[in-house]
Amino acid sequence: MEEHIHWAVEFEGYTFQAAYIVLLISTLSFTIFWIFNSRPMKTVGKAAFILGFVGLTASIVFRYIYSGRLPVIHGYEVFLLLGWMMLLIALYADWTTKNVFSTTFTSFFVAATMIYIEAHVDSSPVNVVPALQSKWLEFHVITTMLGYAAFSVGFLAAEAYLVNRLEWLEELSYKLSAFGFPFLTIGIASGSIWAQEAWGTWWGWDPKETSSLIMWLVYAAYLHMRLARGWRGRKAAWMNIAGFSSMLFCFMGLNWVSMYFDLASEHTYSEGTGSDKMAYFVYLVMAIAVVVFIGGYIVKISKAIKGKNQDSGDNE
Repeated sequence: MEEHIHWAVEFEGYTFQAAYIVLLISTLSFTIFWIFNSRPMKTVGKAAFILGFVGLTASIVFRYIYSGRLPVIHGYEVFLLLGWMMLLIALYADWTTKNVFSTTFTSFFVAATMIYIEAHVDSSPVNVVPALQSKWLEFHVITTMLGYAAFSVGFLAAEAYLVNRLEWLEELSYKLSAFGFPFLTIGIASGSIWAQEAWGTWWGWDPKETSSLIMWLVYAAYLHMRLARGWRGRKAAWMNIAGFSSMLFCFMGLNWVSMYFDLASEHTYSEGTGSDKMAYFVYLVMAIAVVVFIGGYIVKISKAIKGKNQDSGDNE
């Protein structure tokens, strides 16, 4: 049994590291494609991206083999699951838009996140307390993270729109948010069922529950204004960003706030020290800002180069 567990742990590490390496290769290849319109590099980027997705899939499978459960309990596992889902959402987004925007910048964000959590987040399996030994918890985390993944990729598109004013980016951010919203709703509902099972109450106005409700209301308002009131462009993009900000606070920021202000929460378990939680939160904010800044301007440069080439062709 010990040899079997050791084998799974070892191979999880290999596939995890291989995943973020090929994702970085994917990012570099896509960047060259965007700037120089190099079709071979686009092909390389797609292939590397798929390999990265396969690598994270294998990491999740190996972790399941030696832990005997889905990776949904502590910080390392949730980041691993979220990263895998972001890659899945990016593949879906690029398939529907016939574009490689989502895979380009999601690959960089996920790779940077995986490198960070490998260095700073304990990956050791934890003892699962009774409240966490529930299929409803697994369903709750999976559906919620799928919603978070869609919101995250949609946010990148909304920010890039503010830099470039390309309508398809704002449309993509809306479609991904609309895709993620039902999963967030299901995640909140299944979390209530889990709460009843674990603590005997459907809704206790726990800080995490309250912040998740606020996030749900912000995204509901965004989708309503976008669909029913016809909001487009900058207003819609900024409201999408507001929704993502509420998601980021609910996902990571609230852990630190609860610790700092000594707020009792049933949703904080073995997540490390308060400084660890703040480090994760600050990292996410900084990583997202870097991705948005670089990504937006790469697309802008690409657009300018293509426009110049087109003008040169017309002059000839």
